[in-house]
Amino acid sequence: MKKVRKIEVPKKQAESKKLKVAAYCRVSTKYESQKSSIDLQVEYYTKYIEEQADWEFAGIFMDYGSRCRIMGRENFQTMIQKALNREIDFIITKSISRFSKRYTNTVGVSAVRDLYGTVMNEGATKGILVTTADYGPDAYEFARNKPLTLLNGGNLLHLLEKHGHKAKIDLKEAKVLNASI
Repeated sequence: MKKVRKIEVPKKQAESKKLKVAAYCRVSTKYESQKSSIDLQVEYYTKYIEEQADWEFAGIFMDYGSRCRIMGRENFQTMIQKALNREIDFIITKSISRFSKRYTNTVGVSAVRDLYGTVMNEGATKGILVTTADYGPDAYEFARNKPLTLLNGGNLLHLLEKHGHKAKIDLKEAKVLNASI
């Protein structure tokens, strides 16, 4: 008869590492009517994160103002820095638009230059800029032979369809939305 030897896993290895999750909340204005919206977002995300057995609460970050550039969003910047420092593994938010700028017209070279500067400054190997619209010829020319990929609306729809998602881009509707904000 064969002997079976049980190998104990050290307790530290047996415990799986929890995912450090944070949430980002933002509302368009500081009006009192939107105060309840941000309060509800904070309450919802706090509860949602804490209910996940394999998640560790890493904080709630919130900013006010829709027209504010990302660089002007102090709490957004703090959250991103914590993620870069590996203090946050995962970020949840109401909409990806909280992390982006909505372009409805041709994207010019300045946005591509900004991305390239960030790629170089951060030591990244590649930068990808996605728009639902398109890029101007100057943007494509600037990106040529650089570690940049420019995905326009057509490319985005193709990728989504390739991965089983049906989508459409309605730039006229987006322009109306932009005008109303």
